[in-house]
Amino acid sequence: MNRIRINWGGLLIAGLLALPAHAGGTLASAVDAAWQRAVAARAAIGEQRAAEAVAESAGRWWAEPPSIALSHRNDRWHDDFGKRESGVDLSLPLWLPGQRSAHGEAAVAGLAQSEAAQRAARWRLAGEVRENAWRLAALQAEMAQMVAAADSLKRLAADVSRRVEAGELPRTDLLAAQAEEFAARNRQGSAEMQLREARMQWRMLTGLEYLPEAAALVETLPANVAVGDDHPALQEAAAAAESAARQLDLARKSGRAPPELTVGWRRDIGGRGIPGENSVVVGVRLPFGTDDRNKPLLARAAAATDVARTRELRQRAQVEVTAAVAHVALSLADVQAASASEQARLLRERSGLLERSFAAGELALPELLRALAAASEANASAARQQALLGLARARLLQSLGQHP
Repeated sequence: MNRIRINWGGLLIAGLLALPAHAGGTLASAVDAAWQRAVAARAAIGEQRAAEAVAESAGRWWAEPPSIALSHRNDRWHDDFGKRESGVDLSLPLWLPGQRSAHGEAAVAGLAQSEAAQRAARWRLAGEVRENAWRLAALQAEMAQMVAAADSLKRLAADVSRRVEAGELPRTDLLAAQAEEFAARNRQGSAEMQLREARMQWRMLTGLEYLPEAAALVETLPANVAVGDDHPALQEAAAAAESAARQLDLARKSGRAPPELTVGWRRDIGGRGIPGENSVVVGVRLPFGTDDRNKPLLARAAAATDVARTRELRQRAQVEVTAAVAHVALSLADVQAASASEQARLLRERSGLLERSFAAGELALPELLRALAAASEANASAARQQALLGLARARLLQSLGQHP
């Protein structure tokens, strides 16, 4: 009689990150692939280009684009003495005192804000990639355990069939073993559907067919597990607050419309037979500013600055709380993974002992089936806990602002 041997030990870890033969790449390359497909990437790149255009316009010499005016008048329709006057005027809007430097500082702050927003968007996408990767890894681990369990029950059913034909066991044992095998195959089918769904979501997110290699999926924690000022979310909030402050300063220094320097040329002809005269015109236009014009602008800029500073403070508190929670969750996941692994080892050893008793005819089949089911569930649980441990580590790295 053939002995039934279930190689649970190798499956527990190897099955956790069991990958197809064509798997490759790294988690960072998966994030790069997802970024190329992300809508947030297009929005961030567009915002950065707009900020760059504003920064380029801040270097101009004029507060607004210059304008040109052409004029001509004559007395053809009334006196008709041959009087004519033609002119060209060029208007150059001038910066108010301190306005040009404020505009430049606001443009630089806006560009820094767009760059910080782009880094934060990529960091958030990295978190989504991490979540999907570990969810897929967990489902693959469970699938590997279910395949192993179904195969072992198939071998058990074949062994029971031979013993029934030999008259060693009743036919009821064969029916029970075959029923357990079909139940295991059904569970395997359900797990396969979930795995296919997860793979489709992974493909939609990254455009990749497979996960990165197992060694590349597991990330290493830094020596200093603390939130730094280089956290993408903190940099984004700080850049937004700085940009709002610079916009407020610009609004304060733009209390009225810019003055205009006008340079013009005139040619006058007094009448028929009178020589024409040329002249140059220089003038300055000074618009009057009122509080009615500037108050709404200042109020909106001040409100935006206050909101941005408050959001920066709340963001820092949120980041610190999230990191603390993730650190506790990692500690708990480590304990649970170790406990589940030990439980699986004990139940594997117990099922092995009961298997030998069944082979010797000292144990009824139902008890062995219950032991195998318990061992299979424990191994699947241990695989899930190993995946949850990897996910908890990834979430802690994400909360610390670390990129893959």
